[in-house]
Amino acid sequence: VANRYVDFVAETQRIDGNPTAKILRQAPDPDEVVRDYLAGDKTTVIQLKHGIAPLKMYRILRASHVRLRNKSRKPLLA
Repeated sequence: VANRYVDFVAETQRIDGNPTAKILRQAPDPDEVVRDYLAGDKTTVIQLKHGIAPLKMYRILRASHVRLRNKSRKPLLA
């Protein structure tokens, strides 16, 4: 079954290249990541926008000497 699928894909794809076959990830621009973070964007949004893992984002911020935001505390219920 796998060989037939590979043959089908090979026959139906363009020869000049398939954009989904080769995903070339460019390194994110550290300045854009820092700019988004300092603008107050959520960290998950930044990670999805630039296609980076959380660790990569925090490494970029640390290398740029950016202080990390503290988690906002939820108000205590009375």
